[in-house]
Amino acid sequence: MSMNPIQAGELARAQTMDQYGKARGHRADGVASPKDLSAHQAQPALGDQAEISSKARALVDLRGALDAGRAAVDREPETRAERLATVRERLESGFYQSATVREKVAGGLMTVMFGNDIL
Repeated sequence: MSMNPIQAGELARAQTMDQYGKARGHRADGVASPKDLSAHQAQPALGDQAEISSKARALVDLRGALDAGRAAVDREPETRAERLATVRERLESGFYQSATVREKVAGGLMTVMFGNDIL
């Protein structure tokens, strides 16, 4: 069954049914009748907005730093047993108490704390 443009227009202007099955019409001036509740409902906003607090942003940054640190630790090679044995031997022999090692460690700490220009 095909519809011609006249029938389609008449169909569009047909009365609608309310929730009780009663026919209801629209006003001739295009304004909805009081029973047409859809015309009286508030229109939804055209876009949602959200505000993110500075504390939430700081937590996201902290989480990113934590994840980066964990990834760096995961990339490090596993501790080798022979390396631990060497360190134990040096501790027992007093190697780390020598002046050369102390100066090297102190220089490294100064660089970390104050930059490269100190020594």
